[in-house]
Amino acid sequence: MNEEPVEFQPSAEVRWNSDTGFEFDFASCSDDVVIQIMAIPLPADGTIELMGGPLELDRLEILFKARVDIDENPGQIREATVELAADFGGYKLVLVAQIEDVETGQVFPFSTSLPVEIPQGVPKAGGPRPVLMAEDDLDWDDEATLERMVVDLPDNPTVTEQKPIEERPTGGIGALLDALSAISEEDLVDENKVQDKAEVHGEAARFLQLLIQRDDLELEEDRTIEELVDGVGSILHSGASELPMAVALSEWLLEQDAVADLFIDDDSLAGLLAQW
Repeated sequence: MNEEPVEFQPSAEVRWNSDTGFEFDFASCSDDVVIQIMAIPLPADGTIELMGGPLELDRLEILFKARVDIDENPGQIREATVELAADFGGYKLVLVAQIEDVETGQVFPFSTSLPVEIPQGVPKAGGPRPVLMAEDDLDWDDEATLERMVVDLPDNPTVTEQKPIEERPTGGIGALLDALSAISEEDLVDENKVQDKAEVHGEAARFLQLLIQRDDLELEEDRTIEELVDGVGSILHSGASELPMAVALSEWLLEQDAVADLFIDDDSLAGLLAQW
């Protein structure tokens, strides 16, 4: 399989909308940590508040709109703040976060900053502040909610990007289930068939979090989604169409000791996979 190197480009962008307020993108690589953030709202009504102190980012927003890789292993942001600061005649965006290595459970601090431009027409104060919905108010069956909370993050820039493989022909639900049952837990993610193990684990973790937020998936006490990312990642990249993939996913999840119950039928799960 041919591989082409992908050049990493650190970047930060702040956008302003007169109706909805601020949002930002951020991509940084430092000390073997890659953080990519896309379209997360900034809780400020103008530049004075942006520069007035660290602004805490919404937990659900960073859960679904941020990706972290720690030494090419999947991670996640536990909490984060941002602040706009003056920087040699310009501005920089300062990100301070607590990040977790999802494979080891280790949590450690991370901070970095990148130069950023302020959009024209941004008020000093009095502009609209982004409206963040409470977790209990989110309707995960609403397509608009999924479009708002789930974004397509760029490909992982820390590894070589592989050309797309041909989609494997599917032989029906039985064939997919047979194939999944024939491989071991350690081999569920084949790095020759997916772009990158960390990227696959990150995608699987976000999908599992979505199921939990929708109350479609319940884990046993003291169990974590990190126990499931290998298997779920393999199924998401199996090349199957949505319904066979949904059947395989539900069958596999219900066999796992970490899963207490699954509260979504195969057709609904297939619809969710189609939107993912």
